[in-house]
Amino acid sequence: MSTLPPDVTGRSNESFFANILTPGSIHVFALMAIELCLWASVKWFVSELKKVPVQVEAEQDEGKLKEE
Repeated sequence: MSTLPPDVTGRSNESFFANILTPGSIHVFALMAIELCLWASVKWFVSELKKVPVQVEAEQDEGKLKEE
């Protein structure tokens, strides 16, 4: 006889992660996927910003000098 509660032993076909950490909720997996996509998009955006040369400040300074 098992010492585990019936709800744990009844779900023996599911994965360890689904049984222990998320109680079998598909919503947790969906939220994790959304979170990973958001994290990746922010990382990509920051890397693209690093590629852009910083010329905006120099152009603004030149514009101020011409006005004076």
